[in-house]
Amino acid sequence: MKSKNEDTLLKEFERMPKQCLSDSAKHRMLSEIEEQKTRPKLRPKHPRWIVSTAAGAVAVIIAVGGIYGISDQTQHRSSTTTANRPTHQVTGYDYQKLLGFQPMLPAKVPSGYILKNIQTEIDILNKVGNIYAFYALYQNGNSAFGVSELKATGHATIHMPSSTQKISINGVSGVSYNQDGYTLQFTQGGITYRVKGEENADQDQQDVMAIASSLTVPAQKKPDQTIRRSFK
Repeated sequence: MKSKNEDTLLKEFERMPKQCLSDSAKHRMLSEIEEQKTRPKLRPKHPRWIVSTAAGAVAVIIAVGGIYGISDQTQHRSSTTTANRPTHQVTGYDYQKLLGFQPMLPAKVPSGYILKNIQTEIDILNKVGNIYAFYALYQNGNSAFGVSELKATGHATIHMPSSTQKISINGVSGVSYNQDGYTLQFTQGGITYRVKGEENADQDQQDVMAIASSLTVPAQKKPDQTIRRSFK
């Protein structure tokens, strides 16, 4: 049970009908008031912060001596931290439900190119596992490049060409190879990403690298086509 402070005890003592109190009760209350007078006042230390990162959680500030409300300065600090944190809000098609991951599109696209087509594929390989694929095609007249993102489950694997060169994309190890066009491939978070420039297209290796390095925009548009295949 929490101890009452001196002012509270005095107010309660003054409000109480004295005839309702026994001598022992009066003595206990007066003794507690005297003890409050002699008790040293503690200044609250700097609060400890307990912040839950779960969505919708409430930040709680616990300090020595009690629970305090969030100050304006604290609110400003919290909102600034959230604003500086990179976030991706997905409000379009639910790719997570279809493929088990959220596909990303490039933030940097060569001038003149537009997103022309999105296709998803689901290959059911029975006991081996499954492969979920996302393909995005960008076009500029007769030139095009493609972004592929694949996720394998179980014992299924993603094909890797035998002849490749090692590269690094945003600090992530990957490979490059030429297979009907210059292609970059890397794996991050269990997803294999490929960016492929078509043969004889007007992209050079730097363009493909820039595209691969900027896969940060969540795909929102519903796929134009979804293909499901089952293999025994």
